[in-house]
Amino acid sequence: GESGCRCCDRRALLTGLVLTGLLFGANALYLRYPGLQQEAFPIVRLFHHFRRPGYVLCVVLLYLAVLTTLTAVLYALRGDMEGRGIKQALSAALTLGLPLAVSVVGFAGIVDGLYTPVGLCCLGLVFLPMLFSGRKPRLA
Repeated sequence: GESGCRCCDRRALLTGLVLTGLLFGANALYLRYPGLQQEAFPIVRLFHHFRRPGYVLCVVLLYLAVLTTLTAVLYALRGDMEGRGIKQALSAALTLGLPLAVSVVGFAGIVDGLYTPVGLCCLGLVFLPMLFSGRKPRLA
């Protein structure tokens, strides 16, 4: 109903405002400490003054960022599979099997072995339809 849409709109607006505030905060930090832009993990460099507690806080925050992202991706994957008619038990097994397969093969092995073929497939999916459509693409 309409009340559900309004609630989603409010949540989306609130999320956008929070993310905008975080981006402005990060920009202010980068302007104040320009050396952070060259760091691989700026948060670790920012908290290094707090010694061990700062390091532990950084590790916890980075771990939570990775964990929540992985959880959201797996939840969306499982929801999409169940939405397409796959049984709940099978979707749970596939959702569990994907991270296990990645951990066994190793992320670096997957990237090294699949990066070029997947990139070429994406290139083909983008440009092949234009080549065989018989129409010339419009430019601006």
